[in-house]
Amino acid sequence: MTDSQNAPLDAVSDRHVSDKPTLDMDTLFVTLTLPIPEHSGQLRSQVESALRSHGHPLRWAITRIDQQNAFPAIAHVEAIVTQPR
Repeated sequence: MTDSQNAPLDAVSDRHVSDKPTLDMDTLFVTLTLPIPEHSGQLRSQVESALRSHGHPLRWAITRIDQQNAFPAIAHVEAIVTQPR
């Protein structure tokens, strides 16, 4: 038997917990307004690129599109992003 097998359970689990790296991250709510590109196939990459300037996007949604008197139309995006502290 090794020392870790003979050690009390608390000592083994304490040792393993201290070996794990800690992740210090902030979670932020971000809202953006972006013009919708002429080719809608570019919209996803445009949104993700704009969000990366705020952190790592976890999820996002287009919550509204303004088309009145606007060309191109404007997409309103809400997102959750993480940033290292």
